[in-house]
Order: sequence, then C-alpha cells, then structure tokens
Amino acid sequence: MDWVIVAATVVIAITGVLTFNLTRRLAERTHPKVVAYIDVVREDVIIAFTNVGEGPARDLEVSSEGDRVEFENAHAYTPGGKVTSLLPPGQTREWRLGSFEMLTKPEPMSPFIVTVKWRDLDQEPFVQEYELDVAQYAHLPAMIDRPPPLAETLSSIQQDVSRLVSQADLSTTREEEPS
Repeated sequence: MDWVIVAATVVIAITGVLTFNLTRRLAERTHPKVVAYIDVVREDVIIAFTNVGEGPARDLEVSSEGDRVEFENAHAYTPGGKVTSLLPPGQTREWRLGSFEMLTKPEPMSPFIVTVKWRDLDQEPFVQEYELDVAQYAHLPAMIDRPPPLAETLSSIQQDVSRLVSQADLSTTREEEPS
C-alpha cells in the first residue's frame, strides 16, 4: 500500500512540474510586441502602431526625436504622449503626422526616431525605437496625381452637357426644315 502512495506522489509531482513549465511557456508567448510604421491614408501621412504580439499592450506611449524646426515647417504633429490604454493583439492605432503635400514638398522631411513604450498584463515594461522616413513615399505617382477638385469637375460636366444640348437642338432644327 505504501508503494501506491509513493507512486501517486511522484505522478502528482511530475504533473505539477509539467503544468508549471507549460504555464511559464504560455506566459512568455503572450508578451505584446508593438511596431510603428508610416502609412499614407488619402492625403494624410499617419504613424500606425500595431500590436503584432500574442498579448495585449497596456499604456502605449510615444515620444519622438527629430528636427523640431523641420516638424514645424512641415506643419507636422509631433508624435508624443499616450496613444491608448489598451492595444489588443492584431489591433492598430493611428497618429496623424500631417498632410502628404506638406511633409513631402518641396523636399521630404528627414527621417526621425519614434520611441514606443508599453507594458504587458504583468506590468513588465517594454521599449522599442523605430526610425521612420516619409521620403520613401515622396515619389509615388498615386500620391502626386490627385483628381481635380470638385468645382472643376462639375464645371467640366456642365460644359459637356451644354455642348450636347446645343448639338441636339441643331439636329432637331435640321430634321424639321425639309418638311
């Protein structure tokens, strides 16, 4: 009977160790990982922050290092401050940097450093720096060739309609003359 108690104790001890190791490995896998990158949405340049990790990122904060005069000349919003309290895995938050035109014309802004800070659920802090460069988008034709403004488009449509109406009036007048 004593050997049954010893065997059960050994099985329970092994199960405890395996459970502890599994829990530790799962906890290591659930750390958040936030990446920062530049994206262009319509006519705005944004800095996107995406959690590509397995766990949620808490208290996401951003600061930037770059030429402050250049930020001011481009009318750019300097990244800095708290972005969000919670960024779940796979989610993105955006920070508007400025208009595409202002940040790339006549010369693109110089690259700048964005520091991203966050914590995991266990309050463990993480810090990551990213060098971001608006210049990579400066020569994209899709960003330079904008559609004409609405007023010009409407004026063009009005001229086309007027031309079609006057052509229709001429053809109606010619058809009535032979009778």
